[in-house]
Amino acid sequence: MEIRVKFFRQLMHAALLGLLFFASGAVSWAIMVRGGAGFTASGTGGSIGAVVAYQTPSQRTSTYSGGLVIAETFYNAGPRATVAVPGDDGRTFKYKRLALEREEHTAGVWAGWEVKLLQDGRGRLGSIRVDSPTGGYRVFNCFYAGYSRVNGLNGGIVAAYTRGNLGQVTRLERKSPAAADARVTTTWGYQPDGGTNAGLLAGVQNTVLGGQTYSYSFTDFDKRRYKNRGAIPGVSWTGLTYDAADQLTGGQVQPGRTLAYRYNARGNRESQGPVSAPEVVLTPNGLDQITARNLNSRCRTEGRKNS
Repeated sequence: MEIRVKFFRQLMHAALLGLLFFASGAVSWAIMVRGGAGFTASGTGGSIGAVVAYQTPSQRTSTYSGGLVIAETFYNAGPRATVAVPGDDGRTFKYKRLALEREEHTAGVWAGWEVKLLQDGRGRLGSIRVDSPTGGYRVFNCFYAGYSRVNGLNGGIVAAYTRGNLGQVTRLERKSPAAADARVTTTWGYQPDGGTNAGLLAGVQNTVLGGQTYSYSFTDFDKRRYKNRGAIPGVSWTGLTYDAADQLTGGQVQPGRTLAYRYNARGNRESQGPVSAPEVVLTPNGLDQITARNLNSRCRTEGRKNS
């Protein structure tokens, strides 16, 4: 089972009552309308995105446009206990000292899987264990430097991090435990201090064992969002555009193709490709997971050739 960044994002949902978006130079707060037992509606900007009904102070359902219903329960101390989409997916969360310790998948394609987040002696994430329904498992161990910053991770592949003076990751080496040289080394560069774009990512370079490099550069920032992404080798992007929620909506792919991206009311990407005929259509479920991906065509960047 793949440990995804999105999983960690979902851990924050129980604690957040509002979302803050930076868009078009202004701040747009989520609208939360309080009813007798709790918040009854939410959205961004001037629209309502969900209608929330509390059955009890620790149980609620959220109904989104299109009829999607998400049911949640909470522990008395506040953390989320369960989340489910009827007929789709379900999870149960367990905590230790108010820190998430276990996520059990109770329904859907991952039913029977468990993710265990085990703390070390200082209350930090010490290891991640993923158990399958058949008894197999995989463990990822975390290692820390000063200020409790992660500087290593292993789980079949050893990862070693290097950080700059401001705590930003500047180098990552990945190798097998018995190897002397890294299989892949990634370095990051950042915009210099003092300007409006200080600290933003300026470039990334991946070097594989043997010397081949793959580099990316980010330039022409607008409201701290880059408009151009260069790639050597690979496909470069220019003229990137964003909506009020900071979601990528379009851009030009060299040599001249224009692509557009569309999202549903929950911010899940639903399609991408030319405006008139999307090449990729995605189907998200109620827990923001992609359950289907339809390719209408497969194209190379040098032309409209089907492959």
